[in-house]
Amino acid sequence: MLTRFKCCTVWVVMLLVLASVCHVARAQTVTGSIRGLVVDQSGAAVADAKIMARNVDTNVVTTTRTDRSGTYNLQVLPIGTYVVSATKPGFSVTADRPFTLEIDQIAKIDLKLQVGEVTTTVDVAADSGSVLQTQDSALGTTITANTLESLPLSGQNFSAATMFVAGAVNPTYDLVGGTNGTERDLTPTSIPSFNGNRQQTNNYVLDGVEINETLNNVIGYNPAPEALQEIRVITGNASAEYGNVNGGEVIMVTKGGTNKFHGSLYSFYENQDLTANLWSNNYNHTPKGFFHQNQFGATFGGPIYKDKLFFFVDYEGYRNSAGGSATATVPTARMRTGDFSEFLGSGNTGLLPANYVQFYDTHNGLTPATPYVNNQIPILNPVAKFLFAHPEIYPLPNHALSSPTSSPDSGNYIGSSKTVTVNNQGDTRIDYVLGTKDSINARFSMGDAWDATPKTVLPITFPGGNEYPFIGGVINEVHTFTSALQNEFRAGYTRVAWLQGAPIDSTGLFGTSGNATVGIPFADQPYSGFSLMNFSSSESNIGTKGAGTTYYDNTFDYGDNVVWLRGKHIIKVGAEILRYQQNNYYPSTNGVLGQFSYNGAFTKNATAAVVGGPKTTGYGYADFVLDDSSSQGVSGVSGRVGQRQYRLAFYAQDDWKILPNLTLNLGLRYGYDQPIYEVNNKEVNVNTDNPASCPNCLEFAGQNGNSRALYNPFYAGWMPRIGFAYQMNPGVVIRGGYGITDDLEGTGANLRLSQNAPFIFQFSNTGLTPTATSGGTPTPVENGFAQAPGNVQVSSTRYEAWSHRLRPALIQQFNLTTQFLLNSNTSAQIAYVGQLGQHLIVPENINQYTTPNVPSSSPYFNLVGAGGLVYLTQSEGYSNYNAMQTTIRHQQNNGLEYTFNYTWSKSMTNNPGFYGVTGVDGASVFPQNVYDPHGDYGVSGFDTRNAVNFTAVYQLPFGHGRQFGAHWNRVLDEAIGGWKLSGDAILYSGFPVTITSTNVSNTNNSTARANQYGPLIVRNRSLLHWFGTDPSAVPCTGAQVVNGVRQPCAYGPDLTNTFGTARVNTERAPGYRIIDMSLFKEFRTYKEQVILFRVDAFNAFNIVSYAEPAASVSSTTFGQITASLSPARQFQFSAKYRF
Repeated sequence: MLTRFKCCTVWVVMLLVLASVCHVARAQTVTGSIRGLVVDQSGAAVADAKIMARNVDTNVVTTTRTDRSGTYNLQVLPIGTYVVSATKPGFSVTADRPFTLEIDQIAKIDLKLQVGEVTTTVDVAADSGSVLQTQDSALGTTITANTLESLPLSGQNFSAATMFVAGAVNPTYDLVGGTNGTERDLTPTSIPSFNGNRQQTNNYVLDGVEINETLNNVIGYNPAPEALQEIRVITGNASAEYGNVNGGEVIMVTKGGTNKFHGSLYSFYENQDLTANLWSNNYNHTPKGFFHQNQFGATFGGPIYKDKLFFFVDYEGYRNSAGGSATATVPTARMRTGDFSEFLGSGNTGLLPANYVQFYDTHNGLTPATPYVNNQIPILNPVAKFLFAHPEIYPLPNHALSSPTSSPDSGNYIGSSKTVTVNNQGDTRIDYVLGTKDSINARFSMGDAWDATPKTVLPITFPGGNEYPFIGGVINEVHTFTSALQNEFRAGYTRVAWLQGAPIDSTGLFGTSGNATVGIPFADQPYSGFSLMNFSSSESNIGTKGAGTTYYDNTFDYGDNVVWLRGKHIIKVGAEILRYQQNNYYPSTNGVLGQFSYNGAFTKNATAAVVGGPKTTGYGYADFVLDDSSSQGVSGVSGRVGQRQYRLAFYAQDDWKILPNLTLNLGLRYGYDQPIYEVNNKEVNVNTDNPASCPNCLEFAGQNGNSRALYNPFYAGWMPRIGFAYQMNPGVVIRGGYGITDDLEGTGANLRLSQNAPFIFQFSNTGLTPTATSGGTPTPVENGFAQAPGNVQVSSTRYEAWSHRLRPALIQQFNLTTQFLLNSNTSAQIAYVGQLGQHLIVPENINQYTTPNVPSSSPYFNLVGAGGLVYLTQSEGYSNYNAMQTTIRHQQNNGLEYTFNYTWSKSMTNNPGFYGVTGVDGASVFPQNVYDPHGDYGVSGFDTRNAVNFTAVYQLPFGHGRQFGAHWNRVLDEAIGGWKLSGDAILYSGFPVTITSTNVSNTNNSTARANQYGPLIVRNRSLLHWFGTDPSAVPCTGAQVVNGVRQPCAYGPDLTNTFGTARVNTERAPGYRIIDMSLFKEFRTYKEQVILFRVDAFNAFNIVSYAEPAASVSSTTFGQITASLSPARQFQFSAKYRF
């Protein structure tokens, strides 16, 4: 009853606030403001002077008057180029030089009136107020249209431009131009982390409304750079109107029409002849494949009715067909007969003796375990028997080994592949100035992207096709009641869909009876193919999980803010409502065909290790042949679920100009995230507060007094914001601020409460590994997905749980910044930036055994049985970030524009989040020991101590309309004039590496780190020995002490029934470096119309940035680097017609 009363109270308060602000709209600002002081020649304030701000492109004029103190404020102005003028009887008209007003900018333009005739206009140079940030303490960077159109952006992905911000880091920058950017963002790999925050905590806003895919917190739509007027990235201490974000607020505004018709036609083209081969391909002796990529589009805008009504439309298409050779690893002819003697040097494959591996028969325990003589093992797995008998679908090796010194079969097969990717998208925008009191704009966007894989290297991986449609729109209306009171209303809608296809059997041998064909019991198989065989060893995985997924995310976005000018105060009051509708079919991480995993635990015998002898670390593929699976999982088939949530927020912001050179920013935001519920109550939670009550610990939505969401609402979402900006003199500003922001991550679909029985059955099992006296509990595929023969529809051994106290993550942000004016167009700033994160959402496997090797000691044994899983989502993560950030920015002038950022930082956390950190072999998503969450605390996956990024665009000052040669003849102008250069660079020091091991803790946990016995001493570092050649870099293969002598190794495998002692992220991978460049040449055709030819060089100097080294001490390739993160040098040619 009390909970219901609280809920009703909150709703009543919200309704009252809504009524007080007249409308409800999205409060994210996509406009700018101009403020200033008007004085006469003596310096005295001029009251009642008329101020006019004229948009140069549309000729729309906004007016106001100065108050008694001579100050004026113009709010809610569309971004663009403005001229501000002041006039009063008895004075000449004083006009400022044109300047660019940016998103969320408060430009300070002071004017001095001179005695004279009103018909006389006096031009004055723009003061520092349009360059320095003098009015608030927010941290952010603006990316202009000139930069967006001129930078070499791989795949024309706008997200690449957001990497060039102080505090921005992305270990997989090379993937920005891949399908994530050109098709749809499916993972955070093309999204930067800002100030140490998780990539999925950013918020992407287009024309004031969110364009996020809300289940996974990634970008739902990638507008074409040609369609964008500007991007503003706010990374900290935003005003109270900004929320629903813990990382970066990425605000984009589309282009609008002007009083002149303007537009463009363009095409970008790449192919294999313009591209170098990847370093990793050269390392693996793989030729580069062929591909053709064409990105093309058009823009057109202009007046429908001059000075009043404008339009802008754009279209972009993308076509990519790729193919050629690709490598895989398949078992050798000997391995297909059970002969693994090549792992002991037989066959002269080049394997070094230090990488020999002896397999052990551990079925009766480690103490009586005996080595398989010459590694001859029986073939027991029916899947292996079937595939070995059909080399036409599981081919024999046909290619030289990629790493013969460390593996006898690595990269030994080369085959052909082909993929096709298509995208079509476009936007339409209308801007209408209804009169002096009202203006309105509206945008509609639509896109459809899809891909297919007509041919793959190994057909028995059963790839399918995908489609990603999108629609969205927004309407904005600004009404001016008086010069001191304005209202901005906004409403928008987005629909993001993921239609990820079912597996396709191109062999024709399997169909929907594939599992029966290979010997796996499976009733009513829904997809073609057979279940995934997942190997920890170098062999390529085969089969498919059958993870066909369907998402339909609808976001309704409403809001409003009211701006009231009151003396020295500029007060904003606003509200926002977000409505999330998430309709999805998701067959869990295991898929509806499931997977069997093989990690080498059943051919491993660490107790038999001998110094100088073969390794005894076991081998995943040998376990597969022996039919000893370490873990299994599968999901049942279920219809769609529909989850719903309101997110409500209300805010007030007061920018108080205490002194002419001191502004205090005071704000308060309140947010309420309604607990997520399912429309038909198809949710089940596990009462993790009382595991002893299991199996009666299940809570059903809407039943027995349970809420529909099955977790408690959180009402304490107060977020204060405070900041100041003090202008010491015309060239120096000191700013500082503190604020709190919160956000509830989407977490993906796989761990949501809608994934539980009886609505969807899941089976998960992790077997026990061998101990001294026991052979463990390996599972053969003949059992199917059960610990004994059976079917997943009968029982469920995996449940998802959400803590009753789940709440949004909270980030405290603070900064102290000094900004200097270097010249009239250039500023430099240095800032201390800090953040503290609390209540970060983390996933945990809470059915970990309290006593190793004793399944009945698990808290939920009575619910899911031995080896079953219960994954808990709860707010237990924490983080901190401290940095020095420096920026030098030169705003566009005389053809030159550049930004340089350097960040020196340290980022710490106890969990990387649901998605981990791609490109970094760092900490696991799940803690090693759930009963010691602080044991996973260490530097975060984004912790690169030194990060540099740089962008520059330079129009050479020669030719028509430029500094030199304005009156050259046509021939000379075409030859020497019209050249432009641009470029960007990213440099990171090394990202962290976690040293791991085969999991033999026998606690039903999800990950294992190595044991650390001492410091790693790095000597003679190389790609084959990244951790050096010192004895400390050679992992111990057994106990720390052998024959009374301590081994000098730094790391070794964790021991049976124990956890690894190594901390997370203790070592470092190589750094990352890339430089991109572009060269432009314009040819004038008629008046201002031009044809532009362009060459982009991605990774222009073909710098190789190496991937992380193999970090498992159980691997024969430990410490070796065999792949690269950077793309190969790639040239792109383009042409554009601009008018």
